[in-house]
Amino acid sequence: MTPGTGPRTCREVVDVIADCVAGDLGVDERRVFEAHMADCRECAAYLRTYADTIRVARDAHAEAASPQNLPERFVRAIMEALERPPRTSRPNRGST
Repeated sequence: MTPGTGPRTCREVVDVIADCVAGDLGVDERRVFEAHMADCRECAAYLRTYADTIRVARDAHAEAASPQNLPERFVRAIMEALERPPRTSRPNRGST
């Protein structure tokens, strides 16, 4: 794509959609991108799905990373496992 021209086809939109969501498109690229979105229902739907996917992934990560969301029983089981000595592996019975 020529610098400053922005995406003109659906394929070019898909190629720069991550840049758009991240806010990394230049002014001219953004203008052409938005014009394409206004005229193309499929790309507009794709952009909404893409942005929703990122939001859901971030929300899930934030929720999972929060230790207060872990059940107390689960935390105790992990702590007990960490206190136990490691198991030694046994050789397979069928090996020679």
